[in-house]
Amino acid sequence: MHLRAWDAHMGDNDGRGAVILDLIFEENLIVKNDVSEPTRIVVKTKGTKNRVEKSSPDITLTRNVRVDSWDLETNVDSDHKWITIEVGDVTVQVKTVR
Repeated sequence: MHLRAWDAHMGDNDGRGAVILDLIFEENLIVKNDVSEPTRIVVKTKGTKNRVEKSSPDITLTRNVRVDSWDLETNVDSDHKWITIEVGDVTVQVKTVR
């Protein structure tokens, strides 16, 4: 589930990411991720060499909410970082049906 819209660290876009992006557009959602910041970091060791893999499978989506900040914090219990957001005003849109 990767797409460059929220994951600058990946190679090619994958099909599942495209399906999610279609849903995001259909539902008028906004991706709040900082594409330069990975939400997941894995260190793989092979012999004496370490390889770091970065990706962003965790997506923050909003609609009608002002996000004042979006920050990542390292989580010692997981290879996924904690996403912390501060939310401001909520905007409610009302549709009148006649």
